[in-house]
Amino acid sequence: MITVVKEELAGIPALHVVTNDNMEKPLPLFIFWHGFTSAKEHNLHYAYLLAGEGYRVIMPEAEHHGERHKGIPDDQRSLSFWEIVIKSIHETEEIVSALKKRSLVESSDIAMAGVSMGAIITLGALTQYNWVKTAASFMGTPAYEDFVHEQIERIKKESDVFPFSKEELDRKKALLNSYDLSKQPEAAQNRDLFFWHGAQDTVVPIDGAKSFAASHKNADNLTFVVDGQAGHHVNREGILSFISWLKNRQPLKMI
Repeated sequence: MITVVKEELAGIPALHVVTNDNMEKPLPLFIFWHGFTSAKEHNLHYAYLLAGEGYRVIMPEAEHHGERHKGIPDDQRSLSFWEIVIKSIHETEEIVSALKKRSLVESSDIAMAGVSMGAIITLGALTQYNWVKTAASFMGTPAYEDFVHEQIERIKKESDVFPFSKEELDRKKALLNSYDLSKQPEAAQNRDLFFWHGAQDTVVPIDGAKSFAASHKNADNLTFVVDGQAGHHVNREGILSFISWLKNRQPLKMI
């Protein structure tokens, strides 16, 4: 039986998903972050499958989402996207530390994954923590700077008044540089990486992930699965391809 416990880890609301008989045992740890405007409960099907594979799965709540939503308007939350991403990257370390203090983590090698914004958080974490040894990106991008430019163009088309000055934009871009995995390809070494993306995705376009995968085409540690018909939604086949990869850790290239 799989148990879902709602708790706070380092003050961060999270769902703790694990098989009953392993609740108090040290286990391999998997941190799974949800997407933008979503919440931790919305990805429980991933956690159920991962717990069945023997992982302790933690699904944190990102700032301004779910239980942590402070009622800010949607447009303000959208403009805080990158602040949320960076805060979540650092909160990942706090969560891992809290679990280690309770002797619930089997080894220093941690797995991470996420959907959309959660995938972007995961890929940024690879630039900060060498203990993240397995990572999965569903509809994410490692190219922070490129995605910022796409977001800027989108805002300009949808708004009469651009909300940032040039100086503010420059500060944001400078802050993101150290988290941009596309600029630090060496950070992808010695890790098992899985990417899934829909070719028709217009929310987080496939270009960033595809370019990153192409630059690592000779690496045997990266699997890139593309659904040619999918948009910004992970179908069941995508989830199962990830679980199959996780069990076998064999490169599975379907481009």
